[in-house]
Amino acid sequence: MNIHFFQKLVFQALFLLCSSFLGFARPPSAPDELVAVANSASSLLIAWADNSENEAGFRVERRLPKGDWRLEGKVPADCTSFLVAGCKAYTSYEHRVIAFNQDGESVSETASGTTLALLNQKRGRFIESGNARQGEGAFIKLKNSNLELYYSDMVTVSDLAESRVSKKVSTDGGETWSNPKVVFEEEGMALFLPSIKRLGDGNIAIAYARRVPGEWYSKRVARISKNEGKSWGDEIVVSDGAYNYQTGSHDRFYKLGNDDLIILIHSVKGDPGRPRHLVTDVYGSTDHGRSWNRWTKESLDVPANPYEQSEYGYWECAIAELGKGEILMYGRNASGWIYQSRSKDNGRSWSEPEQTDIRNPLAPPYLKKIPATKTLMLLSTTILDPEGRLMGSRYVLASRISDDGGSTWKNHKEIEYHSHDMWYDYPNVLFDENFVHLSYRAIELTPQKLWDRVNLGYLKLPLRWFLD
Repeated sequence: MNIHFFQKLVFQALFLLCSSFLGFARPPSAPDELVAVANSASSLLIAWADNSENEAGFRVERRLPKGDWRLEGKVPADCTSFLVAGCKAYTSYEHRVIAFNQDGESVSETASGTTLALLNQKRGRFIESGNARQGEGAFIKLKNSNLELYYSDMVTVSDLAESRVSKKVSTDGGETWSNPKVVFEEEGMALFLPSIKRLGDGNIAIAYARRVPGEWYSKRVARISKNEGKSWGDEIVVSDGAYNYQTGSHDRFYKLGNDDLIILIHSVKGDPGRPRHLVTDVYGSTDHGRSWNRWTKESLDVPANPYEQSEYGYWECAIAELGKGEILMYGRNASGWIYQSRSKDNGRSWSEPEQTDIRNPLAPPYLKKIPATKTLMLLSTTILDPEGRLMGSRYVLASRISDDGGSTWKNHKEIEYHSHDMWYDYPNVLFDENFVHLSYRAIELTPQKLWDRVNLGYLKLPLRWFLD
């Protein structure tokens, strides 16, 4: 035997022996005592015993009986529970937990759990069904305590339809709502996707998309009111023409703690044909909305499209201010996960979007910070079918909260999930002392699961409902 080869074998053996004795090069021990307990009709709580002192974290996987295992998320070391969302009602699933570190992994035994049955009835109610499609709105509370809900009011269910911005008013805290009133309308144009915000100088500003119907040209504009929305100033162009089609989801207008304003705008990059590539930019104002500039030097993007969806990229994002200049952004993409970007300088620069551990279909997450707290609220549609239409039917609209800046999430609550004849999506909220006002699209489906009518849904819940 070659002496050098023999010396190498001896050295490797001694290294492995010493590493084992010192606790190095050792995979973590497998978790045990795994249980899966029904949390709701669309979620299960997975818990286990941690038997290791050297794991880097745990992966949680789920499958239908005899199906393929699918990653549902990861948690850090020493964590012993995980909420698996996006399940179907009254369905049994198998779960396993994998402890891992740089030297290997160990797999637990499986545990089965069955979700609860559907809710018996809708929680919310329709407050407007006059046109074929209404929704994607934003709330404002006026100085006289009236609530106003501005929303897209469209003549057909198509995204390309002519549209106007209308509003409804409540003088009794959301118990009743007025008939709709048209706020902005222009013949031959689509005005839609409103966002509204109280400014640091006391005025109110509204932003919306201004689009040529049927053509891939759009821009984002704003107006300012100095008299509580009774009248509005001239249009102020927010977008800068970096792309031909620049729009933005509803209720994505933010005032930071330093009174700077942010509007999130997503754009079609390149050819508008399918598959369509969308990217996000941050536009800011430092003069109470009178002028706007693009703060992102490069558009934020997630270019992967692993399931060959008709739209991909990073768009319909939402942000929450965490404090000390830090802002968290969650966005829609075609990967099957929510992606996040962060800013540490009040929105002037942003990190490259990266995957979170939150499963998500091809639908926008809605992120909001609860006032006077550090708690974040996430609203999303949760059923995931990567190879299905929009990567999952939007039967479930659910909430979660985070007390650690989005690192972990808890309190999965179903806002709506009562049948398979309705879709719920595009929510917006107003925190009003001890209550939360929610608006969302409530979409009635045909027997063929196509859109029939898009109603303006509304629900008022105690804030404690989300927190407990």
